Amino acid sequence: LIGGPLPRGHEFELHDVRFHWGRENQRGSEHTVNFKAFPMELHLMHWNSTLYSSIDEAVGKKHGIAIIALFVQIGKEHIGLKAVTEILQDIQYKGKSKTIPCFNPNSLLP
Repeated sequence: LIGGPLPRGHEFELHDVRFHWGRENQRGSEHTVNFKAFPMELHLMHWNSTLYSSIDEAVGKKHGIAIIALFVQIGKEHIGLKAVTEILQDIQYKGKSKTIPCFNPNSLLP
């Protein structure tokens, strides 16, 4: 991840993708826009690989972390999310995780 509002000359490496959803279709996002919640919110968490040697070193430091947050609406199937929706039954409860092999996070971006 480079450019935009990020510091010039810095590169940020994707560390993980996190999803936040709830029991109800109208509420699941961690954040809101004008007090409106969304069914799901996903975070693409990056760390500054120019300044730091690992995510652990970058967390809590100036220019250490960059997170892209996306709100997700319910509608027609999104091909990028299909790899995720196919394994939801395995991660229904807090604290569960699942690795999706060969997953391209670029497919999540609009």
